[in-house]
Amino acid sequence: MVARTIESAPNASKDKAPRRRGKRGDKGSHGAQGSKSTSPPPRHSNSNPSKKATGGVGGGEVSIQPHTSTRLLLVPTANEANSPHYRGWYDMLPKPPKPTSTTTTTTATTPLTPTQLQSLRTQATTLYSTEITNTKRSQSQSPDSQDAAWIEQTMKRGTLRDRIASMSVLISDYPCVYVSALDELVGMTGVGVQSRIQSMAGEALVDLWKGGRVIPLHRKLQGLTSRTLTEGTAGGSGTLSPRVVLLWTVEDKLRQAYHQFLSNLQNWIQRDPSDSHRIYGMKLACGVLTGVVEGEGVLLEMVANKLGDPIKKVASAAGHELRRVLEIHGAMTGVVAREVQQLAHRPHLSSR
Repeated sequence: MVARTIESAPNASKDKAPRRRGKRGDKGSHGAQGSKSTSPPPRHSNSNPSKKATGGVGGGEVSIQPHTSTRLLLVPTANEANSPHYRGWYDMLPKPPKPTSTTTTTTATTPLTPTQLQSLRTQATTLYSTEITNTKRSQSQSPDSQDAAWIEQTMKRGTLRDRIASMSVLISDYPCVYVSALDELVGMTGVGVQSRIQSMAGEALVDLWKGGRVIPLHRKLQGLTSRTLTEGTAGGSGTLSPRVVLLWTVEDKLRQAYHQFLSNLQNWIQRDPSDSHRIYGMKLACGVLTGVVEGEGVLLEMVANKLGDPIKKVASAAGHELRRVLEIHGAMTGVVAREVQQLAHRPHLSSR
């Protein structure tokens, strides 16, 4: 009881009339005045307001609006699909809000904190899994359900060529839904896979990357780590729409698949024992380089490095592929020239 009266003493001294409860309360007040410390106790209610925040720079978890309607979020609306400017799923993303007088540059470019990023990934995984289930259920009830079912069946049990073709069709038509099929196709270009399978899968992937439906051709891809709350909410309020979270998740997954393909292709060009297979890998790399912005520095470097290959026909093929790139994109002349110049000034390079 003494401890309770000591804690309430500072407030009682300011307003004694309402808080007096008899002699025992008076003794508590005298005890408080005679104590060594007269500073008020810490205020627990407002000691750390950031713990209650759901957004902002110092916030904890990221808040996502509940999705209560039955509309599929990864499918474009009629207005979006019929728009002459619609190119793919990335056009469904909202445009970043323009900075205002109350929005500083630091706030607009501050990335998510580790806590916010973990919260976003956890919620996005559940949300994406539910959306994929609902989308596939809707597809099974559509008039074209038999065609989709036949394509999926071919993807699982058909010949190699048919499997790759069916995966390409599904990925091109529904890139947000069949990311798992894209990962499987990228895996066919990895280490330890037969050269024939690598070539067929690599050729199909180049067509998908350059098609403009799977990844945007006019800008680089963004991962979740580079997102900001201001980018996805009105004024950076911290409350994201479920559609924005889903599209962010899709772009993050597609970015990972694309860079895994680049890693496989680089390993293919550098370490494959077959000269003709390495040359074909350079051809695929330059094919992506002429149509995709993402990873162009990596693609250019992996081809330019083969100019110093000790095998003459491999080095000659690298020069031919780079010339072909410049014929299509003359604006890259300066970039290619700098890359070749850096190669020429590397130490331990043969005088040839």
